[in-house]
Amino acid sequence: MSLQPVDATAAPDTRGRVRELREIRERARRGPSEKATAVQHTKGKLTARERIALLLDEGSFHEVEQLRRHRATGFGLEHRKPYTDGVVTGWGTVDGRTVFFYAHDFRIFGGALGEAHAQKIHKIMDMTLAAGAPLVSLNDGAGARIQEGVAYIVMDSQSIGADLTYAWPTNEIAVMGAEGTAGVVFRRRIAEADDPDAMRERMIKEYKAELMHPYYAAERGLVDDVIDPADTREVLIRALTMLRTKHADLPSRKHGNPPQ
Repeated sequence: MSLQPVDATAAPDTRGRVRELREIRERARRGPSEKATAVQHTKGKLTARERIALLLDEGSFHEVEQLRRHRATGFGLEHRKPYTDGVVTGWGTVDGRTVFFYAHDFRIFGGALGEAHAQKIHKIMDMTLAAGAPLVSLNDGAGARIQEGVAYIVMDSQSIGADLTYAWPTNEIAVMGAEGTAGVVFRRRIAEADDPDAMRERMIKEYKAELMHPYYAAERGLVDDVIDPADTREVLIRALTMLRTKHADLPSRKHGNPPQ
């Protein structure tokens, strides 16, 4: 391998490109806008990066695909292409142990799944398997983006083999949001009401109160526990310690499926 002499005339352009890179990364770290961050804080919620900072050991965060953006068009999406595409992925350490993670950024498309968003999560899952390390997901998403034709990916759940699943008291757990559900499940009642708008709002509130809270999921064993958000790091450390020596074999198949 031979090294080419440095072209002094290219140095200013290189410095400019590096400066541009730093500005792009800073925009990605800040997120879509100060207003979006303020709205998140008004709801008593942290941003994805703030949660990660509290979860991981200081200085251990390594982000993957920070500059990823979607390629969708239509419905105005071609004019809204924020960096990260609404999910922060990477790895770091928790109490000294390497963990991989992904965290939805609700400020971007409500943390909803799109093609690029899903591919980022798939990639971090593949990296997790290759490294033989734990995977932690911080879920704060609004489902899937209908504008992209709906991108499917299974989130953290016991049904796909998650070791432990925890919820915060503020979690809303459902296949789709209350607003969309009300328009489908209660459409006849809403249509027949004297005041359809008022009935719709009533059905939304009832659905949220009765079915979307985390205690409904806990009662049915869909989550292992509902925890105080302030205890998340300590709960995770205890869980990772317990799972350090985990060994699980997949059951052998009872029946083969040879070609005929």
